[in-house]
Amino acid sequence: MDVVKRTRDFDQNKARILIDMQGGEGGGGKDRSKKGSLDAPIVGLVGIINAHKDYVTTSSCSGRIALFEDVDGVVCHKSGGKWLLSSHSQVTTQAVRAALKSCKARGQEGGSVTLKQEPLVLHIECRDMFSAERLLKVGVGSGFRESGISLGKKRALVAIRTGANSLEMPLVLDGIIVATDAGLEALIALANRKFNLNVKRTERFANAFAAACRSDNSPAHPLSPGSSRPFQLAQSTSVEREEGAGQEAEDSLRSLRWVKAEATPESQALRRWGHSLSRAGKGVYWMFGGWCSQPAGRRNDLIELKVSGTRLCVRPLAPHAASPAPRQREKHAALVLPASHSSDTPVLLIFGGRASPSQALGDLWAFDGKKGWRELSPSGPPPRARWSHSITLLHGGRLLVYGGRDRNMVFGGVLHFLSRSEDGLWSWSEERQEPSSFGPEALPPLFAHTTSDVSCSDKGTKLLLWGGLRDLSGRVFQRGGILVDLAVRACFPLLAGEPGRYAHSATALGTSVVITGGVLADEARCGVVLVLEMGKDHRFAKVIRIASPFPRALQAPPLVHHATAPVGRRGAQCDSQGALLVIGGGVQTFAFSPVFAPPLMLLPPSWPAFAAGLVKTCGAEPAPVAENTASKASKRTPLPRPPPCPCLLTSTASAKLLKTALERGGLFDKRRRIGRSTSVPGRVAIPILSNDTNASLLEELKALCSPTPIAAPASEYISQPVRLFLEALRGRRPSEVVQGWCEEDAPYGALALNSQRLCLQAALRNALEVSGLSPSLVTERLLTSLHVERLGDVLLLERDHPFQEASLWAPAYPALWPALLTVFPGATRVARMAPIQPGTKRRSQVALMYPPPTPEDEDLPPGPGGPGWVTVRENGLRYSLDITKNMFSSGNVSEKARIARMDCSGQTVVDLYAGIGYYTLPLAVHGRASRVIACEWNPDALYALRHNLRSNGVEGVVEVLEGDNRLSTRSLPDRVAHRVHLGLIPSSEEGWPIAARLLRAEGGMLHVHGNMLESVAAAWVARVEDVFRGRGRELGRPWADRVECVHLERVKSYAPSVWHFVADVQCGGSLLANGQGVGVTS
Repeated sequence: MDVVKRTRDFDQNKARILIDMQGGEGGGGKDRSKKGSLDAPIVGLVGIINAHKDYVTTSSCSGRIALFEDVDGVVCHKSGGKWLLSSHSQVTTQAVRAALKSCKARGQEGGSVTLKQEPLVLHIECRDMFSAERLLKVGVGSGFRESGISLGKKRALVAIRTGANSLEMPLVLDGIIVATDAGLEALIALANRKFNLNVKRTERFANAFAAACRSDNSPAHPLSPGSSRPFQLAQSTSVEREEGAGQEAEDSLRSLRWVKAEATPESQALRRWGHSLSRAGKGVYWMFGGWCSQPAGRRNDLIELKVSGTRLCVRPLAPHAASPAPRQREKHAALVLPASHSSDTPVLLIFGGRASPSQALGDLWAFDGKKGWRELSPSGPPPRARWSHSITLLHGGRLLVYGGRDRNMVFGGVLHFLSRSEDGLWSWSEERQEPSSFGPEALPPLFAHTTSDVSCSDKGTKLLLWGGLRDLSGRVFQRGGILVDLAVRACFPLLAGEPGRYAHSATALGTSVVITGGVLADEARCGVVLVLEMGKDHRFAKVIRIASPFPRALQAPPLVHHATAPVGRRGAQCDSQGALLVIGGGVQTFAFSPVFAPPLMLLPPSWPAFAAGLVKTCGAEPAPVAENTASKASKRTPLPRPPPCPCLLTSTASAKLLKTALERGGLFDKRRRIGRSTSVPGRVAIPILSNDTNASLLEELKALCSPTPIAAPASEYISQPVRLFLEALRGRRPSEVVQGWCEEDAPYGALALNSQRLCLQAALRNALEVSGLSPSLVTERLLTSLHVERLGDVLLLERDHPFQEASLWAPAYPALWPALLTVFPGATRVARMAPIQPGTKRRSQVALMYPPPTPEDEDLPPGPGGPGWVTVRENGLRYSLDITKNMFSSGNVSEKARIARMDCSGQTVVDLYAGIGYYTLPLAVHGRASRVIACEWNPDALYALRHNLRSNGVEGVVEVLEGDNRLSTRSLPDRVAHRVHLGLIPSSEEGWPIAARLLRAEGGMLHVHGNMLESVAAAWVARVEDVFRGRGRELGRPWADRVECVHLERVKSYAPSVWHFVADVQCGGSLLANGQGVGVTS
């Protein structure tokens, strides 16, 4: 098998389908149904399904009541009929009668009109067979009893359907109306009744699917309010002024431009929403939490960003080993307290947020660089747990928390203050809004709003509340803002006519407040940047609305639930000439997976980026930066111009027949495209396969196709390919169809363009040219000897890969590795495999080659963001590990799937050699064991194991025993386990005494791994049985005389005749008798 040959990747196919769904008519995006677009009633359902990582809809119909007219009686003829009526809601008798009056079938022989009620049909492509079976179970359980699975070579497709609510009745037959008025009314009532049943059944399926997603912690998200369309942005620059504005300031604001910030290293961690971003010092910013796409889910990581111009240096901050950390969360509130006498370093405060759509958080955490994280417990009445609230640092060091929501209500009317005393003690206090205490205007309940301090001195405290939602329906917007003066206890409305918005950001720059993004009540203005200039009385001076367009390459990033922070020109004070740093933001729409915004900056004209010409005109993209060697090679290399090939010339009318005949005989060159002849105008050139082995065939074909055949062979001497070619011509002579023979520059077709071998050859040769080496180094022998394994986004080369000779290839390495990545979409790193370190810890020795390791990488903590951290999806589970420290064997996938199919309900399972969770996760997640005890002593594997337990949602099921299992298992009582897994190779014999001691008195199942010659496998099994019988007798176990290997599984071959075996050893008979033992036997 060609090493560079690949199968279609589900994630890539899903991405293509979702892109195709964008736009379209009919209330939804495009799909692959005959109609070509989504039906409006199921737009939400399709969005929820497509938000699930394992599913994507390919075509759908919500169900309809329709009238179909067949004029000529030939139903299968494409032009023989048409739809008189097609409704995705109930119909009336008047509408049906009006449609019948206009039909042509009445009075025409053979004409007919049929009333149809068609139920819901969904075609859903699934990641694997496991996810397809789970979806089928949901569909059948919801009443769609005719649902089924269609298996192909590359995909699994589930059709959700039922015939129970179908209706098909003729209203017109042979041109005669057969339905009376009373009968027509009855039929329409029946169709409407069946339509309602279909709606209820569809709702039942949607609820069951959502419940299944919740049960397995899958990230299926409901539609975001206001995000039913792709995010649209204004494409022209306009400035509106109110109450006058200085021309100089207005000109400066008119020139605000968006540019994309360059992150080093490029990090997917910046693409998230619901996080916080706080300025921690000169050019330093801290980002915490939010919902991230890779890996998908809420986060509790802390990332430091250093800003220099428009460049960002991204570095994860390592938590202190001894300190706890906040829970994973999103939509919390955070800010940084500057260094003071009580703390000589900045302190980040985190309050609230949500851990799930139904779980609000009310904890308060602090982080500084010296002490790490610590949870604070202030005195006084704390605010209730909430999310989507605001927190503001007031003059004097107090903090104000306002608004927010939980699952049941929106908070308002109470101002919560957090204060710190001189001795460092924290305390909560609150100020309730009494009737008329804040003047004629009351402070409403709000969430997803913003609060900004707009005070100009230490004496007064003035706050600007902007936007937000007033209730949980998502329809009541807070229009404009509210100016709150805490000193005089008064509040005033501000720009009440301004369209409401929520999930936006507001940032103070000098005396201005810049409002960006969010979901607006007026969608036509969703791309407008709002700048509020505050006057001396801080009530209002002017508002300037700027529809600053994004560079075309950014494709209108969705700034929803994003985070912003001010940036000074030289990292100093953020005045009115400062810029705005924007990180994250995203939307979940009906036909897309989550879409995230890249890191951005909103720059004024005083910034050096303008002087350097990065942004020259309105809407222009940044000027191209000089490319280095690696960036040139990282672009997909076009294939070289193909050499001329022999072609047959024919007319347009005969092209299809001649192509089919050549295909039948195996003579058509599928790597080339049929096209217009460049040598003979008006003719079509069909390329013929030409190689060293078929020269005689081409001569034979050429003789037959000549207008005056010369020495044409007798029929008994015609070769089989040419005979098949002649049969496919349907009795026509070749000379009648073929009108010439010539050499043409036929372009490459899709088969060649998608050939990884050709693309690899072109990319490598281009990389050598860029590096100044000869492209002739890329030979057929090199391509044949290049073996690549894919692990997540990492390409693993063999230890003895063909580029290992540094004296020859080293000058090309900077361009070679990026060029290799372009051939494998989704791959971002290159590494070299190496043997596993000998010993029981089995450490990995994989070396990363691209991007090249840096000295800073050695200081990075283990975990996400590290240079070797990889996430692999397998059997519906997520395995994350550092490939430079832990081994991962893709060859064990079948054994992990077999273990996952075992029913462990109600059982306690001990995994003596857990590693990163290779078998612990299948037992806990799919096997549904009540308790799993995982033993591991490798610190690197322990970190990955605990991470994987969290990411797969089973940290409450699995108990981790750290250290040597010969010592750590002493804390376990004897006879505790129903099942013991011994997954260490080449031998797990050291764990056999432990397994025998832990097995229950009535017995259980042992899964014993080992490597051996195939010829001694039977003797090894007999020895395993004898050893456990002896151990059982020593321990006085009742199962000692009933030890039997009930199944021997071959996992994979390590060398000629050397196999990895797993013996399922039954001790006693309880599990086997209950059918809970082996699960699958060969």
